[in-house]
Amino acid sequence: MDNSILKTDKARGLDSLQLRLKREQNYREKVLHTSVFPQAMGRTLTPASEGNRISNFLKFVELYFSKKVDNTIPDPEFNIYPGPTKMTESSDGYKAFKQFAKTDYGSSVIKEMINNPKKYKGFVIKQGAQKWASAGYRFIVLPKRFPDRARFQTSGQRVYDLAIIYHEFAHTMVFQPAAAKGKKANINDERMAVIKFENPVRMRRGYEPRYSYTKTNPLETINIITGNKKPGRWVVSASDPAKLIKPNDRDALK
Repeated sequence: MDNSILKTDKARGLDSLQLRLKREQNYREKVLHTSVFPQAMGRTLTPASEGNRISNFLKFVELYFSKKVDNTIPDPEFNIYPGPTKMTESSDGYKAFKQFAKTDYGSSVIKEMINNPKKYKGFVIKQGAQKWASAGYRFIVLPKRFPDRARFQTSGQRVYDLAIIYHEFAHTMVFQPAAAKGKKANINDERMAVIKFENPVRMRRGYEPRYSYTKTNPLETINIITGNKKPGRWVVSASDPAKLIKPNDRDALK
């Protein structure tokens, strides 16, 4: 290889690393640090002992995983799709939840819910026909293939499956007051779920924090650092993640 090309490649790699470190510093300076163990109705959850995490997970599966099976054959032509159904042990969602239960933060949620079955009665984990994860006050739905992509569709940032599960829990009755029942999460709610749940887990695992969130119906994007919102699809600047720019901009974070 030509030495000049090798030097250029190394310089680009260094530039890329410097930009990442600059982005992460920007995030830490402007976003209040949040513990990986957020408050659950005024209480900070604590992790289960490592020796109990798998047995706790199996209890959790028995209590909260859907047992309903929908064998509907998908037929997009007639808009027929399977309803939410049971996750089997071989499904991506089941495997991801099992890994989630092994972490300290995940085990804290699992322990809380198996210790208080009356409090969380009616809560259900299901597998859905859609390609994305979703949640409400009393449910979490994961797609059959989870995660369905390696990078977020709009921002291009890497997806971390366990952080997504934690994000979805942010919208549930474990962390939301009863007044939230029946309400759909808005884009500001999504931003807080990223700040308080998803990003602490991402950063602990060596991922960059998530800098933007794009929501459909209506289509809009919010900057995680600033809370600034714009209609349509936007990404952040590679040199300044506090700025929303068009995806085709030369400085767009890829």
